[in-house]
Amino acid sequence: MDSIDAMPAEEFESDVVQEVELESDAMQEEELELEIESLKKRVAIVIGSTRPGRISGGIAEWVLNTVQTGSPLRYELVDLAEVNLPFLDEPAPAAQSQYEHEHTRVWSRLISSYDGFIFVFPQYNWGYPGVLKNALDFLYWEWRDKPVSFVTFGTRGGSRAAAQIQGVLQGLHMRELADHLEVRIAEDDVDEQWQLKDIQAILSPYWAQTRSIDEEMVAAVTTPGTEVIDPEL
Repeated sequence: MDSIDAMPAEEFESDVVQEVELESDAMQEEELELEIESLKKRVAIVIGSTRPGRISGGIAEWVLNTVQTGSPLRYELVDLAEVNLPFLDEPAPAAQSQYEHEHTRVWSRLISSYDGFIFVFPQYNWGYPGVLKNALDFLYWEWRDKPVSFVTFGTRGGSRAAAQIQGVLQGLHMRELADHLEVRIAEDDVDEQWQLKDIQAILSPYWAQTRSIDEEMVAAVTTPGTEVIDPEL
């Protein structure tokens, strides 16, 4: 007989104890990993377009995978299409933080939970999407002093959209990093449905610059922000 019945009691008990110890060690290791993960600084990669058929999501995922590799930070996607804010409907200025609507309070809590931001958005008619401006305008203090970079894209790279959002980020007193991306996407890069044919081939020339954004973000989230003063209303 080769069953447990044939095993000496002491040997069986020893095996059981070893099994329990191994399971306990594995659980402790998993708990430690979760605790370490929870202590990491968090950076939101905000998808700043809600247009059906958009390509912002794929670009944002590529950015996330690139900055996350080897980074001590925890990067997460925040999709404005899922957040689904209405047009700004708060009676009081955002700087007063007197939020009347629950959707604003939820948005405030979400943004407050992050230590930094990377916005990903297309250039539309020499500007950036209104949905992103709307999302920014709902809040003020939640953005202030947070480090920020962005990725814009268009047939010429989105430099006009970049210039516009830089002014807004300054108005919010965010700390813009030295690097941002302006991705050039030619007509040959998209198919008949205006989807990217080969996202890796299009974005790989920006790999080193994207890694630099992570390095700058790591330094920025561990550096205290500037002294807070009353904003201009």
